Amino acid sequence: MKLTLQVADKKAVTAADKIRDAVTQGTICARNLVNEPANVLGTEEFAQATKDLEEHGLEVEILDEKQMTQLGMGALLAVGYGSRRPSHLAIMKWNGGKKKSTRQSLLWARAWCSIVAVCQSSLQAAWKT
Repeated sequence: MKLTLQVADKKAVTAADKIRDAVTQGTICARNLVNEPANVLGTEEFAQATKDLEEHGLEVEILDEKQMTQLGMGALLAVGYGSRRPSHLAIMKWNGGKKKSTRQSLLWARAWCSIVAVCQSSLQAAWKT
C-alpha cells in the first residue's frame, strides 16, 4: 500500500517523522524487554541488551556482583540472591552531541525509552526489598 501526502513543508514533516519513528522504535524495544519472561531474558541477556544501546551513542558500563559488592550495593544484590543467575547492573550515560540535530534527538528518544523500561523493571524489584 502506498500513501501520498501533500504538505506545505516537507522538511518539517520529515523531521517530525524521524522523531516519531525513534519514539516508536524505543517503545517497541522497551516493551520487548519488559514483556520477555525472566527465564528467557536473564541478567546476562539484559546486560547485553543494554550494551547494544552503545550503537546509539550511549556509554554503557556493566557492573558484576563483585563490583557491586565493592560499591556497597547490598540491598540491590539482595534482590538477586534469590536467583541462580548472577546480578548485573547497567550504567548508561548520554553525554549529548556536539550540536543539536534531528539525529541526536532520534538517538536520545530511542535510548530514553529503553532506559525508562530498564529503570522501571529494575527499580520495582529493588524497592520491594
